[in-house]
Amino acid sequence: MGTGDLPGTTGDDTTTGEPVLCPPVAGQPCTAPVDCTDKPCGTHVSGFDEHGCPRPACQTDADCAAGEFCNPTVAEGTIVCTGQDDACTCGIEPVVGVGACLPDALSDLAALCPTFHDEAGCNSLHVPNAWDFCMWTEIFQFCPDGGCGARTIHRCTHYKYHGEGCVSICEGSKVAYHREGPLGPELILGPCEHDPTGYDGWCDGSREPGVCQCACELP
Repeated sequence: MGTGDLPGTTGDDTTTGEPVLCPPVAGQPCTAPVDCTDKPCGTHVSGFDEHGCPRPACQTDADCAAGEFCNPTVAEGTIVCTGQDDACTCGIEPVVGVGACLPDALSDLAALCPTFHDEAGCNSLHVPNAWDFCMWTEIFQFCPDGGCGARTIHRCTHYKYHGEGCVSICEGSKVAYHREGPLGPELILGPCEHDPTGYDGWCDGSREPGVCQCACELP
């Protein structure tokens, strides 16, 4: 077990029945897991691994071990542990400027997201307020000859923040994205302010009007 594990890759107290023993971290007098209930532990934006153990602090990639990179802007702030190994407590100080060492795979979510083929694995990296994230997504596939008849599939899709504001061609706030897929047009009813990677853009009435108009008729 280490601080560089990807979500779902090693055992912890939920799978082995044993308490989590965090590895030592340079600069900390001791280490202990935190409660991850309200934290994005194990994700690309967290200073804690999937077990709640603190990841090594860093300023640059040179501070990290082989196979890791430095994320300078983790979500929680600066992690501070106090005590001794048999009585250790780790907490957070809201101080910016200190990053954390993460597995190299988490440095490129656009490449990582499609490798997940199940909802739980994909959504382990779904952090809605992050700059980018993975999300298990319903995709509507259309026949090449047009029409709104569609079948649905699910893929782990990468989303990246584009800025505030959305465009919808339908009544309400439904936001649609489209692309030409291998079997014909594809349509996503996506979240506002984050674009799915690989899709041409918002349906705004001028792009693929036939397919985009179907967005208004889908549930």
